[in-house]
Amino acid sequence: MGAKSSCLLSLDDIDECCDLTYFNRKDIVRLFNRFYRINPNIVKTDPLSARLPAADIFNTFNELKYNPFQKRLADIFSSQNDSCFSFEDFVDLASAFGEKAPPEVRAALTFCLYDFDNDGLLSVADLYRFIHDIIGGSANQETVVQYILNEVGMEESSSVNESEFLHIVDRLPDFSRSFKLPM
Repeated sequence: MGAKSSCLLSLDDIDECCDLTYFNRKDIVRLFNRFYRINPNIVKTDPLSARLPAADIFNTFNELKYNPFQKRLADIFSSQNDSCFSFEDFVDLASAFGEKAPPEVRAALTFCLYDFDNDGLLSVADLYRFIHDIIGGSANQETVVQYILNEVGMEESSSVNESEFLHIVDRLPDFSRSFKLPM
């Protein structure tokens, strides 16, 4: 397959990625090799600036392939808002939801993921969109949303801010164990 992809990143590039993420050198090289294999011809021309379609990345990685929030992940992590990822965008995604990321980082990004209208609040409309993306439009959607509203104490206020969301997530023991993206 030609030149080894890990040779395309300098030690300084790898160290910078390590400084900005929850990964070590070995993790960065492994992630780069996976990113490189998606489209070697594009990546080898400019390893750090090459942009690959988010759809190609999601379809290549089993960890992302069936995620119902692919569009939201692309919206949040595509640094140029073009539904494409540079290697740095990809590493940011993998790091933010990685096993080494602190639960509060994953929770804050989960809040962003669920805040579909990007207004800094999780509203009833955001909940409906979330439920729709998970189970599709169904008669049970209203019941599920109402249950969530009752469980998190939103029945009187029509939204939850990030701080309230983090407090809710903090009370969920399974969140920190299960809401990860092992890459």
